[in-house]
Amino acid sequence: MATAPADIMFNFRVLSTCGTARTGQLLTKTHTLPTPTFLASSSRGVVPHLSHDTLRDHTQTPGLYVPLEDFIERGIPDSPVYSATSPTTPSPLRAFTSLPDSQLLLLSPRRTPAVQTAAANTDHSLAILTSVGFRTLPINAYITSVTQLLPDAAISPVDIPTHVPGKNRIPKMTQRTETWLTALLKGVDGKVPILAGVLPLSPEQQQLYLETLSDRHNDLAGLALWDASISGYITELPELSGLPRVAVNGSSQGGVNTPEKVLDAVENGVDVFNAGWLNEATDAGIALDFEFPASREEAEKQLGEEEKFAEKPLGIDLWLPEFATDTRPLKEGCECYACKRHHRAYINHLLNAREMSAWVLLQIHNTHLLHLFFTSIRASITSSTFPLSRRIFTHTYMPSLPPQTGEGPRVRGYQFKTDNGPKKNKKVFNRLGGEGEKVLKPDPEVGGEMREVLQETMEDAGVMVRGADSAVLVERGFAERKEEVLGKGEGK
Repeated sequence: MATAPADIMFNFRVLSTCGTARTGQLLTKTHTLPTPTFLASSSRGVVPHLSHDTLRDHTQTPGLYVPLEDFIERGIPDSPVYSATSPTTPSPLRAFTSLPDSQLLLLSPRRTPAVQTAAANTDHSLAILTSVGFRTLPINAYITSVTQLLPDAAISPVDIPTHVPGKNRIPKMTQRTETWLTALLKGVDGKVPILAGVLPLSPEQQQLYLETLSDRHNDLAGLALWDASISGYITELPELSGLPRVAVNGSSQGGVNTPEKVLDAVENGVDVFNAGWLNEATDAGIALDFEFPASREEAEKQLGEEEKFAEKPLGIDLWLPEFATDTRPLKEGCECYACKRHHRAYINHLLNAREMSAWVLLQIHNTHLLHLFFTSIRASITSSTFPLSRRIFTHTYMPSLPPQTGEGPRVRGYQFKTDNGPKKNKKVFNRLGGEGEKVLKPDPEVGGEMREVLQETMEDAGVMVRGADSAVLVERGFAERKEEVLGKGEGK
């Protein structure tokens, strides 16, 4: 990966366009990112299922989306992340996570999708969920964290309620978000590039806020979009159209969570994607299996009959028993570590054995395929074939990933909110034979003679068995007759 000039802190320039889709370069002090591209969604500074050496050696991950609430279970500044040091970097965040300079770290207050909190946001704080429970994050504390942790860039806080906002709540959302952005820009004072958060509202509902962003565009490093569909509107704003746009919500909860939605967002000018849906696919045991653009044969078949719904799946569910003896790679022709060394039957076995290396190999493969996907997107925009390639893709593949049929890995308590619904994790230990096991009664027609012999042998040895006659129990001293016991009592 090329190194950017030392005097460049955070800069973006457009290289080519195809309609409103565009390629570009995102330059920082340490590296250059070609766009469109993706960021891996991290958990406590780690890409799920991948150790740092695996991430480095077997994937080409350009950067990570890093939520602050993952690190502040002991408060600010007592949490260990604030005191981390390294001779190779001035950033405590990078020192604590031990991630290389070649991977961009984008800091945000919360995960996406953010877990619904018990309390609401206030004018001066965000409600968050740490690994030890619900907390509040004062906006001033977030500003302090940005200046101390020194990420490559940080996203300004946005006021997103836990429920659908009403007409009186929407103005408060935009007002708070604008106030928090102003405070962050002033507190950081140019030390860290700031991406302004754009609310998941219509352009009309946040018109005044967007006008403020236009007035302050020189102070902004980019825009963080919680709803990627607004990117098309931003393209028409001269002051904001030149800023890089990051689609923050990449989860299944209303985000850019499929390849088709990624293509739609690229068409609207989005440059960087938080690929949270990649983790969801891996957790579900799905190996991605698509290419962009689709093959010429698929194109001729699908474009010749556009009324036909696309039937080719975007991936394969390796939990299914049909893959138990399938020795083909996860994707034919794939050059990733998992496909070159293992096959579908092995992954199916690992999943059914609940062996964590199953998700490691799936994450390696899925990350590699996503890298190739964005590389092909950039090439198609440069060659002005993006509209046709996108059309071929949408007429070839199904719009969504296959549904999950098996179990995923165990989730941690800070990744979801406890409710009265079904448990997220199954019990590790159950009664022998499974939950709710019924005690089986012996069939009198099966092994009757053998049981009689065994019972006689046990009686001869002085061992009492179920169903023994009461006289035998009295004789062996295991019981006393009721009238005898009462008699002893009366005599006393």
